[in-house]
Amino acid sequence: MKNMKNMKSIKYFLTTIIAGMFLFAACEKNEPIVFDDPSHAAFEITTKTVTVTDEITEVEVSVMLVGPHENRAFEVPFSIVDTLEIGTDEYINNVEEGNQIMSLGDKKVTIPANSSFGTFNIEFNHNNMDAGEQYVLTLYLEEGELLVSPAYNPGFALIFFK
Repeated sequence: MKNMKNMKSIKYFLTTIIAGMFLFAACEKNEPIVFDDPSHAAFEITTKTVTVTDEITEVEVSVMLVGPHENRAFEVPFSIVDTLEIGTDEYINNVEEGNQIMSLGDKKVTIPANSSFGTFNIEFNHNNMDAGEQYVLTLYLEEGELLVSPAYNPGFALIFFK
C-alpha cells in the first residue's frame, strides 16, 4: 500500500515536471531580431588618454556601425571641434593647416562591408610637442552616408601629452 502511494507521488511529480517543461518551451520564440531604425555611426569610446613617446607615435580610433551589416562600405566624415592646450585658454589654431603636433589624414573613416567597425589613426609629431604640456583634441562625427545620433557617441576627446 505504501509503495502504491509512493508510485503515485513519483508519477504526479514527473508529470508536473514534464508539463512544465513543455509550457516553458512553448513560451520561447526564436524570431529574428529586426533593426528597423536607420543605421548610425558612433565612436566606440568617447575618451582616450595617451602619453606620446618615441615608441608611441599614433593612436587608433574606432568608429562603429549602429545597425545591421550591409554588403557595402560606409564613409563616415569627422571634424575637429577644437584642440586646447590644457592649463591655458590657447587653442592650437594650425591643427587644420599643417598639423603642427598631429595628423588626422583625410578626416574620414571607412567601415568596411559586412563589418561593425572602421578605424583611423591620429599620428603625433612629438618633436613639436613640449614636454609636460597636455592637449585635448575633440572630434565630432558628421552625417554622410550614415546618420549621427546624439543618443550614441557622436563625439570623441583625446587627451594627450608628452
